[in-house]
Amino acid sequence: MNDIRKSAGLLVLVLAAVLLAAGCSKKDKEASESDTKRNATLTVDEQEAIVITYTEAFDKSYYDKEELESRTAEELAEFNKTASGDGSAVMESLKVKDGTAVMKIRFADEKVYVDYVKKYVKPDAETKLFVGTYKEAVSAGHKFSGKFTSGEDLSVAEAKDFKETDGLTVVYTNEAQKILVPGDIMYFSESVSLEKGLAVTSEGKDNYIIYKPDGK
Repeated sequence: MNDIRKSAGLLVLVLAAVLLAAGCSKKDKEASESDTKRNATLTVDEQEAIVITYTEAFDKSYYDKEELESRTAEELAEFNKTASGDGSAVMESLKVKDGTAVMKIRFADEKVYVDYVKKYVKPDAETKLFVGTYKEAVSAGHKFSGKFTSGEDLSVAEAKDFKETDGLTVVYTNEAQKILVPGDIMYFSESVSLEKGLAVTSEGKDNYIIYKPDGK
């Protein structure tokens, strides 16, 4: 059973690098909601919790889904003992189909997620993730320098051009992700691309996604 245990660790501890980029503005509604959610690697929900999708090959006859689920629960319980932020990490779902395992883990906030990545996934990297209001982002030191693109008409914008900032939420990351946010993307930085409902960020860049939450 050593192999299945190694696989369990990989699935929980290694972010799927095989997932490719995609993303979109509020005027690009080509993909269905279910397809968009399925293809996201990072989802921000209405409470600003973080859901990460991990994908890994699970194609050996002796691999066991129940053991994988049990070991993952044990590892998350151990992690939660030392996690910072407001809450913990829990496994939201695990599906195994056609030789592939897809696991979703919900992190209470971005601080818990960063702790997890630093401890298990990329201990030698400086992983950054911020989710909060525009005002909170400014207070945290985000300068919003450089060129941005408007999600409404794809025109070029700068921070001074941002409208109704009191109603905007900011996602910042320096990782390559496919990100789904709960609202309309109003602005995005040069290192971000948009296609089919997801914002695609670049590794090692200052990636900003600025959106207006649904209902605001």
